[in-house]
Amino acid sequence: MDNNPKKNKPFVFVISGLDPSGKAGFLLDALVIHTLGGEVGGAISAITVQDFEKGYEYAEISTDITHQMVSRIIEQIPPDAVKIGMIPTIAGAETIYNDLKNLRVPIVWDSVLQTSDGMPLVEQGDIHNIFEALAQSVTVLTPNLPEAYILFDTDNEHLNNRFLHEMVNKYEFDGILLKGGHSQNHIVEDILVTPEKTFEYRRKRLNYNVRGTGCALSSALATALAKGLSLDDAFIAAEKFMDEFLIERAGFPCTL
Repeated sequence: MDNNPKKNKPFVFVISGLDPSGKAGFLLDALVIHTLGGEVGGAISAITVQDFEKGYEYAEISTDITHQMVSRIIEQIPPDAVKIGMIPTIAGAETIYNDLKNLRVPIVWDSVLQTSDGMPLVEQGDIHNIFEALAQSVTVLTPNLPEAYILFDTDNEHLNNRFLHEMVNKYEFDGILLKGGHSQNHIVEDILVTPEKTFEYRRKRLNYNVRGTGCALSSALATALAKGLSLDDAFIAAEKFMDEFLIERAGFPCTL
């Protein structure tokens, strides 16, 4: 008799921080994946102290515990995709890289560096080392504009599609999804750059802010990839989900 559980739905494994408000991080990741018809498992990389208005502090989960949480699950049932979020230290990044390096599935990394209200979620001296460690296993990177400036050591003048193509090829990503919410434009433009093409998705800027949009988009993308969609189709599916997500979250009284 086979004692291993069976997969009836696409299985997405999440590695991210726990935001106790549920408006970002692991709890939101799980909600999005379930909403889109996936099964979710995962490991908590850190525990944050946040309420509905701001962040206060965080504590990293030990690398040994993280390793055990990741390895025991993926050895039993390999996921169809992985979504990575908050990774606060280089030790954690190296542990996760070693646990994931032999997987042959899409790995989406939402390279979150701080909370919506500006609390750092990464040891500042480790940022580039974390990026270099995890980039080796990542399929799709989903930074916002400020994160891209830091990770790629560039600025708004140079962060264009040609530059993103260079970064895709340098790090051997399948793609970079650059989120445009931090721009000042009336139209928000998210851009997916792959080795061959560039895809764009535009929506009107809303007159309110919603917390957890990066978490939601990257989780939706990972779920679409877990279902077997191509990256460009997964991008469109995830963006259409975000159109509904943004409207649904509009009435929440403590959006950031």
